[in-house]
Amino acid sequence: MQILATVPVTTAQAERVFSKVYKTASAARSSMLEERLESCVLIQAHRDRTPLVDNIIDRFAKSQR
Repeated sequence: MQILATVPVTTAQAERVFSKVYKTASAARSSMLEERLESCVLIQAHRDRTPLVDNIIDRFAKSQR
């Protein structure tokens, strides 16, 4: 019963991640390093957790003063 309780009801999340991996890999098939490809996929998969670009720029600008 514990094993059945931990199995996800749907595979939608996994399918979305694989779709993003495929799209990212297709767009960057050229000479992209595996580490960079992995980073791009993680950013796509966790877009809701990534900071806004404006916040990054502001933080960098403040650190350069």
